Amino acid sequence: MAYRFIASALLLGGLASLAPADVIQLTNGTTIEGTVKKSGDGYIVIGAGGKTTNLRLDEVESISISPSTKPAAMMERLASLRRAMDNVSDISVILDRYQKFIDQAPDEASRKAASEDVAIWKQRQEQGLIKFGSRWILPADRAKIQEQALSLASQARELMKQGRLKEADPILNQAIAADPGCASAYYLRGLLLFRQDQLPAARKAFEAAASLVPDHAPTLNNLAIVIYRQNQIPGALNQYDRAMIVSPQDKWVLTNVAEALEAVPPEMKKNDIVRKVQRRFDEQIVPLEAKLAATGWYRWGATWVNAADLEKLKAIEAANKAKLDALSVEFDSVQADIKRIEQSIADNQSTLRRIEAESVRYDANGQPIRVAYPPVYYEIVRDNQKLTAERATDITKLEQLRVQAKAIQAKLPTPRYTGVQQIIGVEGAPTAAIVANPTTQPTTQPAH
Repeated sequence: MAYRFIASALLLGGLASLAPADVIQLTNGTTIEGTVKKSGDGYIVIGAGGKTTNLRLDEVESISISPSTKPAAMMERLASLRRAMDNVSDISVILDRYQKFIDQAPDEASRKAASEDVAIWKQRQEQGLIKFGSRWILPADRAKIQEQALSLASQARELMKQGRLKEADPILNQAIAADPGCASAYYLRGLLLFRQDQLPAARKAFEAAASLVPDHAPTLNNLAIVIYRQNQIPGALNQYDRAMIVSPQDKWVLTNVAEALEAVPPEMKKNDIVRKVQRRFDEQIVPLEAKLAATGWYRWGATWVNAADLEKLKAIEAANKAKLDALSVEFDSVQADIKRIEQSIADNQSTLRRIEAESVRYDANGQPIRVAYPPVYYEIVRDNQKLTAERATDITKLEQLRVQAKAIQAKLPTPRYTGVQQIIGVEGAPTAAIVANPTTQPTTQPAH
């Protein structure tokens, strides 16, 4: 994918343009010729007649610059090439790109300047230097830098344990600056930002850690919680699904998944992602229950209790259920009474309107006159007043029954679900350096 870095980086520096007749090779196999300008997250190609074409980065496979007879323009291209090489970690690719530039440069000055750069890059290649963050270092120095960054992250971890977040913050920044691949520092920074309720920045930090250690369950767990707090339930469940895959039957993760699934709104229960996570949860919770039961711990909703507490909770819950069932019967009865009263009031209102309409008569000249209401009219009015008072009493009773039900539910010492998903703290931070790829960097930089 090196050519993509080259293609995307060749045009850095705002709207700096290349000379006319540059050839853009697209990923779909076609080509476009024209003047290319970098614009935001893509390119603008100005072709013949001023026609413009907008391209995304992922649509461009390569860009071939055209020769220019203007030395100043070639020096500008050389400067652009130098900036582009800041994003490339393979020296052989860099040397190849420089050689293409030299082959196309029509003036001696730009060829000479490019050749001097080539000499520097060849020296680095001979020395065996590798890209580490924004620096080129000896492989032996990489381990020292990583150890230094991990040591700084460890210092920050201890400060965070003591609640000294302000002191930990600059140390984490220092660790990341020393080693952009320090997953531990990104993880700890995510925790720090989460505790400060800076959810977007915390998410970026955890995403950076996840890009470095994609199979790290605590990072995925915490990322899921942050995303859930941002009310993006499908995205959060996706992260929980990844956590269950990389760390099957993880008690902490499954406890949080249970809380998350319980809190999913009813209208989302049939969502494909929700169903997928529910299936994986069901597959893993059964063997975990058996494993923990062997040690004397049993599942109670989204938490775990010992055998003695489980029996007590079941007894209390059964007693509460009986009380709630009785309240439910009474609640339904009062609701039915309210419905009956409201229907009677409506019927009475209809009768009153009819009597009022019939009380209008007409004299010999056709003029309307109103006769007195019959006594039954006032009896109905009094009846409605009485029914209205009864309805108000019943509504008050319904509210009292609701309060009683809540009080009964609150008597359960350990609720099945708390509505809280637990973040994994500093103890979950990854402690090993990333050594598989010396140029590994997070795809998302956290906010500082």
